[in-house]
Amino acid sequence: MTKSMNFRKAMAFALIVSLLVLTGCVTAKQTKLDLGLKPLNNEQLHELFSNTFSGSFVNDKNKMTTQVTYNKDGSQTLSNRKLSDTGNWRIAGDEYCSKWKIVRKGAEECSSWFKIADNQYEVYSTSGSFVGVLTVK
Repeated sequence: MTKSMNFRKAMAFALIVSLLVLTGCVTAKQTKLDLGLKPLNNEQLHELFSNTFSGSFVNDKNKMTTQVTYNKDGSQTLSNRKLSDTGNWRIAGDEYCSKWKIVRKGAEECSSWFKIADNQYEVYSTSGSFVGVLTVK
C-alpha cells in the first residue's frame, strides 16, 4: 500500500469520525424531540424561576456535581470541589440563559430544559448537545 493510499484512508476515517461526532452533538436534543418530548416553554421557565430554588447539577463532560442556587431576582450561585461562582440568569424565549463571573469567562450561554421527573431536568445547549442533569432539592 502506498503512502498516498494510507493518507487517503486516514483522511476518510477522520472525516467519518468527525461526522459521527458532530451528528451525535446535534442529535442529542433532536432525539428527545423525535420522541415527542418538548423542552420547557417560556411560561414554564418563568414559573420554575419565579421562586428561589437549589439543586445539584451533574455535568455530562466531567461528571462533576455542582451545587447551584437560582434566586428569583435573577442572581445565581454555584459551588463544586474546584470553584465557587456567582452570576445572573434570564429567560430568553424558550431558553434559560446564564452568565457567570468565572465559568465560560463570563460569556453567556443559553440552554433548553426538558423535565424528565418531578424534580429533574435534562439540559441541552443551544447547539443541541447534552449538557447535564439538574436535580432540584
